[in-house]
Amino acid sequence: MGRHWPGVLLLALHCGVAALLPPCSAASPLPPPIGGDASALLAFKRAVIEDPHSALADWTDADGDACDWRGVVCSSPHGSVVSLRLSNASLKGFIAPELGQLIFLQELYLDHNLLFGTIPKQLGSLRNLRVLDLGANRLAGPIPPELSGLNSVSVMSSFQGNCLQDDYSIRQRAHQICASASTAANLKGFKRPASEHKHNKVQQPTWLIVLEIATGALLLVFVITAAITASRSCNLKPSIRISSWSRSKSWSDEITVLIDSDMLKSLPKLSRQELEVACEDFSNIIGSTPETVVYKGTMKDGPEVSVISLCAFEGHWTSQHELFYQNKVIDLARLNHENIAKFLGYCRESDPFSRMLVFEYASNGTLYEHLHYGEAAQFSWLRRMKIAIGIAQGLRYLHTESQPPFAISELTSNSVYVTEDFTPKAGRL
Repeated sequence: MGRHWPGVLLLALHCGVAALLPPCSAASPLPPPIGGDASALLAFKRAVIEDPHSALADWTDADGDACDWRGVVCSSPHGSVVSLRLSNASLKGFIAPELGQLIFLQELYLDHNLLFGTIPKQLGSLRNLRVLDLGANRLAGPIPPELSGLNSVSVMSSFQGNCLQDDYSIRQRAHQICASASTAANLKGFKRPASEHKHNKVQQPTWLIVLEIATGALLLVFVITAAITASRSCNLKPSIRISSWSRSKSWSDEITVLIDSDMLKSLPKLSRQELEVACEDFSNIIGSTPETVVYKGTMKDGPEVSVISLCAFEGHWTSQHELFYQNKVIDLARLNHENIAKFLGYCRESDPFSRMLVFEYASNGTLYEHLHYGEAAQFSWLRRMKIAIGIAQGLRYLHTESQPPFAISELTSNSVYVTEDFTPKAGRL
C-alpha cells in the first residue's frame, strides 16, 4: 500500500519479458540496444524525488545521447556508459533497480546524497564494476548478497552514514532494520575510498570536544531521569504491544478481540481521498521504513502535513493490530506539547484498505540534516543547546507529565524535526 510507483510497473514488465529470453553469457555480454543505457538512467531520474541543485536537469531525452548528460561518462568504442558520478548532489529518492542494466558500468559514485530505501540486488549484475560508493546516504535494510559476486570491484565504500554495517562503520539506525554482521562479512577485502580515510583524520579543537561532552552529559541526565520515571509508571500497568504491523502466526491469532467501533468517534478523521489530493496521488514520498511510507502534502485549508501510511494488507490485519492502531491514535490525540510533533488526525478505510496517521509538517528538515549537511553558521552552539533542552523538555512531558506516560518508539537525530525557528519536534511516536 502506498508504493504503486510507475517505476515498479515498468520493472515488473521488464522482468516478465526478460524471463522469456535465452540467458546471455556473463563472460561476453552483448552491447546494450540503442537508447538502452539512456532508458536505465531515466529510470534512475524518475526514482529521484528531489533534485535541489538540478543535477539531472539535462537528463531529458531517451532517444538522445546520454553521454552528454551531467555526471555520465561513456566509452569511445560503442558509446556505452562506463561511469556515473553524482556525488554531493543532494539527491533525495530511491536507487532504481534499472541501474543494473548498465552492463558496461565501471564506476558508480552516489555518495553524500539523501537516497533512502534498500540497495537493489540488481547492482550485482554489474560485472564490470570497479568502484561502488554509496556512502553517506539514508539506505536501510541488508546488503544484498549479490554484491559479493562483483569480483572486479577494487574500491567499495563502507556505507558510512547508512543503516548498513561493515568493518569500518557503526550502525546508524535501529537495530531491527540494519544489515547482519554475517552479510557484511561477504564484503571483506574491498578497499575504502581515499576520501573516507581523509575524512577520518580531521580533528576537532579541544574546546569543541569539551563543549560536546558537556552538552551530551546534560542531555543524558534528562533522558535517564525521564526513562526511570517512565519505567516505574509503565511497570504498574499491563499493556498490549504489537511489535510489527506484519502478521506473525501465534496462539494470539486464535483469540477474538472485541473492539468498540466508537473508540475513535470523537477524534479528527480524514478521508483517503482528501489525503490523496493533498499528497499529489501519493507520489510525494519523503521517507520510508520496512513498515511505513511517509508522504508530504498540503491540505486545502493551507497547512502542510506529513502522512504516515502503514504498509499493511487487509488479509494480514488482525484484530490485535486494529486494537493497537486505535489505541495509538487515541494516545497521539491527547499529546499537546511544543516539542512533540502535532497529531492532526487519522485515516481508517477498508476500500482500499488504509491505515494512516497525519501530523503537522516541520518544513525545516530533520536534526540529522542540519548536523551533517547544514551550514555551520546557521547551527551555532547556542542553537544546539536550545534544541537539546527542547528535546529533553519533550521527553519529560511524555514520560512524567502525560498520564498515562507515553513511551517514544525511536529517538535519533533523524526522528527529530525542526521548524523554521529551529524549534525541535520529536517525531516517530
